[in-house]
Amino acid sequence: MRYLANRIIVLIVAALIGGGAYGYQTGKFEIPGLGQEKATADKASSQKSGQAKTTDCERPKQPVVVELSKSKYPNIVAHIRESWREGYPKVLKINREGADERRDALLADVPTKDGYDRDEAPAAVLRDEVDASVKYIPSSENRSAGSSLGSQIAPYCDGTKVRYRFVP
Repeated sequence: MRYLANRIIVLIVAALIGGGAYGYQTGKFEIPGLGQEKATADKASSQKSGQAKTTDCERPKQPVVVELSKSKYPNIVAHIRESWREGYPKVLKINREGADERRDALLADVPTKDGYDRDEAPAAVLRDEVDASVKYIPSSENRSAGSSLGSQIAPYCDGTKVRYRFVP
């Protein structure tokens, strides 16, 4: 029951701060920068098919660079670097479809902790497998970083390669 309550709170907070990573992954929130007609069409299309974003999106040939601030997200940056030392890849691939299921499967046996989120590295939207590193991160930092990631990858199609750049 506690898990469900926490999940609902996360969704409400994500909606209030602009959609967060969850909104961008699922298309259930308006994507900033898109006209209302396009956002509505994209939402209707994704809700009907249940499929990941594969049309009306950018397909760059080189990996997209996602910038994360070391000062704003120190625990997230440390966790990503730690995951690299554990052998997780530095170049990832956008894979929105099934992200919620991968996240739920990974976190099923990881208890919640007040004031903290269970951060995944790599993020569920950037991996194909359930397996990932999990670490407790202060909730506000984790949700803000997830929102930043979501907004930076929003214009790109599934299958687009992504790498991180850590900035001051």
